[in-house]
Amino acid sequence: PNSIPVYLLGILLFFTCFPFINNAFLQGLQKFTWLSTSSALNSIFKIVLSAAFVWVGYGVSGAIGGAALAYFLTWLITYVVLQSSLKKGIGQPRSNVSAFTFSSALPVFVANGAFAVVTQLDMVLVNYFFSAHEAGLYAAASILGKAVLYLPGGIALALFPMVAEQHARDEESAPLLLQALGLTFILCVIGSTVYFFGGELFVRLMYGEKYREAGELLRYYGFAILPMSIVMVVEYFLIAKGRVLFAYLFMLVAPLQVLAVYYFHDSLFSIIMITAISGVLVVIIGFAILWRIFASGSR
Repeated sequence: PNSIPVYLLGILLFFTCFPFINNAFLQGLQKFTWLSTSSALNSIFKIVLSAAFVWVGYGVSGAIGGAALAYFLTWLITYVVLQSSLKKGIGQPRSNVSAFTFSSALPVFVANGAFAVVTQLDMVLVNYFFSAHEAGLYAAASILGKAVLYLPGGIALALFPMVAEQHARDEESAPLLLQALGLTFILCVIGSTVYFFGGELFVRLMYGEKYREAGELLRYYGFAILPMSIVMVVEYFLIAKGRVLFAYLFMLVAPLQVLAVYYFHDSLFSIIMITAISGVLVVIIGFAILWRIFASGSR
């Protein structure tokens, strides 16, 4: 009935930028307690403020405005936390400080963009090749299944500044990668196994009886997306060392994935199988290249 929610959405998008900047500093300074606290506070603020504004009668505008205010409060709190660290640099020599440039951020942007495209590509293809009902079932399984993909998110966030620090000191960083990969594999196997035995229960709890069939898809989706969890951790490791590898592999595998779905979309299970094969292919090629890099003596 009015355009206020649209303007509020623009304000919301504007305010989302600032906590990301502060969180980047918290990550770089390895203040992981405050980094996780920032994420938790943001979620709590969004729920409480949005619900409160809706309850007093502001409707959709209140929900969006509450989320925007939540991002602002999160930024404000983390800014206060960062003050002591930022003040240490005031008046210090700047000759050894590198300037932030778009060219330095571009490889990271490409890597993250390519990762997002490949991990979401299956949803796009299912919506195109299957009926609305089947696409809905797949979406339900995919949304829950991708939780396995983000289980090692905290590991990747912690790994990035540690590896960057060791790389700057020209120290060995391969042991960090092996530790992170081991922990990632354990977490993701546990998550995938839970879905394998309790997939139907999770779907019924989250979506109701109408989506019960998606439980059978979820049993296998967790294992299908597991290779991409491994890739995510390794990609963070490489970006911290100023390298981008898997983004180029994604550009190679993504067209092959599209072709495979085009010719072999017999069922939703075939899509899950193609997703799994694509992930395994990226892991095999990527790790083969990494092995050659480390075998050559590179840190």
